[in-house]
Amino acid sequence: MNEVIYKLTEAVVKTLFGKNIIGMYVLGDYEEDYFKVGYVGRSDTDIRKRLLQHSKNNEYDYFFAIPTDTIFEAYKLECREWHRFFDINNSIHPDAPNNLPYKCPYCNAAKEISNEIIKRGA
Repeated sequence: MNEVIYKLTEAVVKTLFGKNIIGMYVLGDYEEDYFKVGYVGRSDTDIRKRLLQHSKNNEYDYFFAIPTDTIFEAYKLECREWHRFFDINNSIHPDAPNNLPYKCPYCNAAKEISNEIIKRGA
């Protein structure tokens, strides 16, 4: 993971992000010198607002975030990170953005790989 990890505080979030920026974020904590991912999310309207909400919960101490130009990019990144990490606190797969017909590209890839393995008899 090459992302820069920041302390999840109001001051840091306000310094890094202006209002109305779309993006994906990952929350977590440090355990024995590595970043343990705890939650993956996104904001289709204002990543700053979402991160400020999380900072007040005091559930996680650190985060990284990736601003995006489109809601679709944020959704794809959230799906990628959700599939990438195990043992996270997201109880469900990321929802597609409201009123947009997006499907997770990683769920489809997993099905295709599984079908190929079955065909080959492995």
